[in-house]
Amino acid sequence: KKEDETDDAAIPGEIAPAEEAPATEPQFEIAECCKPIPGDKVVGYRDPASGNIIVHKATCDELNRLATQFGRNIVKEEIKWSQHKAMSYLVTIELRGIDRTGILLDLAKTVSEDFSINIRQINIQTHDNIFEGTISLYVKDAEGLHAIMDKIRKIKGIDTVKRNQD
Repeated sequence: KKEDETDDAAIPGEIAPAEEAPATEPQFEIAECCKPIPGDKVVGYRDPASGNIIVHKATCDELNRLATQFGRNIVKEEIKWSQHKAMSYLVTIELRGIDRTGILLDLAKTVSEDFSINIRQINIQTHDNIFEGTISLYVKDAEGLHAIMDKIRKIKGIDTVKRNQD
């Protein structure tokens, strides 16, 4: 064991620096604007006030704004998710399609039975035989989210399935 290593293990599901960090490791925070989850490509922004690194999705508009104004605070070294995936992250999926009897039941069964995930919130509105809505649930990582979304897309009547970026 090297002298500069500590016994602190990465907290499951949290961000860990790709390279060995200096003795005073920065704290990582998940950006509220884009809410990245494990598996998303991420970039860090060092908050000048706290010194913490705020982790954004690489495609985040707020990150791009910060990079334009405060490019020196963008963390140059690559940031990677730790390999432990014990935490769950709340995501919201936007849905749109043709309304039919039983579509809500099929959606709930797909999420609950096929993936054993509890639905935190569901909101569906219909108008002129078209439904639109959102479903909020907890996932472990981006890979799991994509698997759920792919299965939802196969439900008869569902046309659009996308991750809400709010």
